[in-house]
Amino acid sequence: MSGARLDLGQPEAALAELEIPQLDPDRAFSYSADLFHAYAEVLEELGREAQARQWRERAERAEAALDVAHALDEHETVDIIEEDIVIDSSDEAPEPATGEGTDDGKDEPNDGPVSTEQ
Repeated sequence: MSGARLDLGQPEAALAELEIPQLDPDRAFSYSADLFHAYAEVLEELGREAQARQWRERAERAEAALDVAHALDEHETVDIIEEDIVIDSSDEAPEPATGEGTDDGKDEPNDGPVSTEQ
């Protein structure tokens, strides 16, 4: 949005678009360097050279801090393994046996043996 505001010749509105809680020089998010550079660009457009220079320096520090953080994580890897799973129909669990004509409206389990004789 800030870039669009600049294109429309609205640098004050562009600056307001960037003034979000994440515009914090003491914290670095993955996008902080880009945010700080954009803020510096708008400040430069407004003729605030000293402030723009200060935010460019902050952007460089954020980039360096993120580079260090990424370097420390380089040994952390996640292995994704793809496996083909074959389902054998003989491995499926059998259907539970139900007694015919025993529906008395109660939802109690039938723990007794089931007769298969007729």
